[in-house]
Amino acid sequence: MTQPLLHNNWIQKGIALVVALFLWQIVNQSLITTRTIENVGVQLINIPPGMTVDGLLPNGLLSNRIAVNLQGNKNVLKDLTPNDIEVVLDATDKSGEWIASVSRKNLVSLNPDIELSKTIKKVTPQRLPISFVRLVTEKIPVIVTHPIGEAPSGFQFLDVWPYCLTISVSGLKRRSKRSRPKGSI
Repeated sequence: MTQPLLHNNWIQKGIALVVALFLWQIVNQSLITTRTIENVGVQLINIPPGMTVDGLLPNGLLSNRIAVNLQGNKNVLKDLTPNDIEVVLDATDKSGEWIASVSRKNLVSLNPDIELSKTIKKVTPQRLPISFVRLVTEKIPVIVTHPIGEAPSGFQFLDVWPYCLTISVSGLKRRSKRSRPKGSI
């Protein structure tokens, strides 16, 4: 009488199955791939006082985004989006024209579930030119004129106060002069 296939050496077969699953998990986690992620934000920190960069937004990010070529764990890279990572460049002791080199140490994870130090093995070095320009602050006068027309029924117009206000605007010198036409507020 023949015995069913599973009844023969079931302990060895069970151990072989566990070892196979273990090896498959190790191999699957260690698969390395390369992927380019487009539209990654670039943040500048420690900008010298009185300086700015053309295209720098109020939150410290550059308006231009870059593509980053990453090599690392296949399972993590396939799900990685531009919203999960950011390039952070430190501008300490930099001035004038600066060629920043984007590398693995500049990557920051915006997703708390992703540990870039464990999953990203290599970043293809990329050079990013950054030009510092002087930050100019100007006070622009805002003159409040008398209203045109009649006050709504039941209301009476008394006066305008204050007559003149100023607003401080900071930015690049060429932008602050160009942004407002002559004679306008």
